[in-house]
Amino acid sequence: MLSPAAAGLVSLRMIKTSFLSCALLAAFAATAWAAKLPELDKAWTDNCVSLRKGSKNLPSVVRNYCACMQELIGAGERFDSVAAMERMYPPAHRSCMRKTGMRPG
Repeated sequence: MLSPAAAGLVSLRMIKTSFLSCALLAAFAATAWAAKLPELDKAWTDNCVSLRKGSKNLPSVVRNYCACMQELIGAGERFDSVAAMERMYPPAHRSCMRKTGMRPG
């Protein structure tokens, strides 16, 4: 029988392992999801990423944000600036910021 302290350590290890597993799975899923985008969607997402070059966010976060925006807006529309896109679709912008952890700037 495990002591209460040892049992606490075991459950803490299990929680850490589960969290790490979920994080890795999410990273692989995001990569696989982006790979399945049709060419037009990929071009739209690439354009969005290039417009956000100066962002302080990680490139993977920016790509996920742009993929989210593309999914909500559609690939048929092109924008000259990120500000134009975000002003045109504020609910989508806020939703994707929340979903992807994107920070302003």
